[in-house]
Amino acid sequence: TADAIPAQHYGGAKARLDRFDKTKPATLGIWMDDPKLKPIVWDVAPGGPADRAGLLVSDVIQSVGGKQTVNAGEVYKAVESHRPGDTIDLVVQRDRRLLTMRAVVEAKSDEQEVEGLKARIEAGSTTAIVQLGRLHISGTNSQVPKDETEAVRLFRRAADSGNALGQYFLAEC
Repeated sequence: TADAIPAQHYGGAKARLDRFDKTKPATLGIWMDDPKLKPIVWDVAPGGPADRAGLLVSDVIQSVGGKQTVNAGEVYKAVESHRPGDTIDLVVQRDRRLLTMRAVVEAKSDEQEVEGLKARIEAGSTTAIVQLGRLHISGTNSQVPKDETEAVRLFRRAADSGNALGQYFLAEC
C-alpha cells in the first residue's frame, strides 16, 4: 500500500517507536549501586535520556519529578512511575551545586541495555562489566542468561582492573 514503510526504513522507525512504548517501564539510562544506597550515578548510557539531559557520572540525584530521593531504589521507582515519552525534572548535586535538568524518559529495552553495556565495555568501562555481571546474577534481562559462573568471571575481570564494585561483588559471590 501507499502508506507502507519501506523495508529498508522499518528497522530504524521501529527502534524510534520502541523508545516510547507505553507498555514498558520507563528508564533514564543510568546505573547506580544497590537500591538502598545513596543515589550516585555510576554510569550513563551514551545517547540515552540522562545523557541528553546532561547527567554525569558522580552526580547525586536529589529528586525526580518533584519527589525527593534518598536512595537509588527511590530514583528507579520514581522514574518507573512515569511513562515512556514523559518529561521529568531532575535535581542533581554536582560539585556542591544543585542543578535542575529535564529528561524525556524512554522505554526499557533488554536488547538496548545489553548493547549499551557491550559498547561501554569495549570503551573500557569496568562499571559496565560489573553491570553485565549483575544481569547474569539476577536473570532480569531476557538477553542475558542467568549464569553465576559468568557473573563471577566478569566481577573478577573488573576487580582485577581495580574496580571497587567488581571487588565488592566478587567478595559477595
